[in-house]
Amino acid sequence: MTDERNPGMGEYDDEPAALLALDALTPDEQVEAELRLGPWPMPLAEATLPLAEAVASEPPPDLRSDVLAAALARRPAGRPVPAVRAVTPAEAFERTLDEFHDLLLSLSEAEASRSAHEEHGRVRDLVAHLAGVERLNLRWLDPDGDAPYLPDHVAATRATVAELADLPFAEVVARWHAAALAMLAAARRGDQDRQVPFHDIAVTVGGMLTMRTFELWAHGMDIALATDRPLLDLDDERMRLMSSRLMDALPLALAYRGVEPPGRTVRFVLTGPGGGCYDVPLDGAAAATDPDVLVVTDVVALCRVAAARLGPDRLDVTVEGDRELADLVLAHVDAFARD
Repeated sequence: MTDERNPGMGEYDDEPAALLALDALTPDEQVEAELRLGPWPMPLAEATLPLAEAVASEPPPDLRSDVLAAALARRPAGRPVPAVRAVTPAEAFERTLDEFHDLLLSLSEAEASRSAHEEHGRVRDLVAHLAGVERLNLRWLDPDGDAPYLPDHVAATRATVAELADLPFAEVVARWHAAALAMLAAARRGDQDRQVPFHDIAVTVGGMLTMRTFELWAHGMDIALATDRPLLDLDDERMRLMSSRLMDALPLALAYRGVEPPGRTVRFVLTGPGGGCYDVPLDGAAAATDPDVLVVTDVVALCRVAAARLGPDRLDVTVEGDRELADLVLAHVDAFARD
């Protein structure tokens, strides 16, 4: 087909020309078609509009209900896609332990001397601190032990950091790894819901392992940034575990910081495969039917706030309702972060 009113436009291939006239091409396809065919003449483009209107018709009256019924038959409302398999705190910690260990094994002695943390200093000193943390956890997990609560967890590991200070980095890593595996084995024995000390609070064994997953993930970020390595990317199963436990712990986090808004409820919509929707009563009572505020944010970003690796003021968040209440809650999401 030749457009006699637009000399030089040449022959049009029927199918691409028709799709171009109907504005039925993707942006990339449209660019390609216009480069090959030239812009579609405006009079011809306008002539296609009545054609499209002539064949337009109302959808069948039952289309919406049929589509909705078919969708609900495939997946109940409220279940995320893709469905995330439940993972235990022990499994989550073990996976994170293995990935953290792989990161450490990739570092040279020179990289281990880079500064990685404001309080702990070099990478090697941070790993030595973690070795001390694992030893403390092992004592706390001993049902016959009498390990004390230790509010200053940095001071509590200084003896271990000093003990490992002159060892080659590979040996420091080996000492941490052995202690971490021993702690995990002890945690897997017995009731996962039994209460144990953890620094200055009491938690369940499962809670301890979840918090330790947060801690290894956070320090993995510290070391990756210090040594120009990719950040540890937790799978959706671990993000679901961490975010759901975080939602459960929010009322306790606020109480720990001395904040207890009576009768207030926040609805969190955490986007991403490991997220979900949670109504959180901040005083631990039953959730209100209508929440006081809706907070929508990315699940990974909120977990970074909880791990004290992202300030709440830098969180990309959408808030509907009581903004002051949302800011109050987000300011205390990191209450249980332990560096």
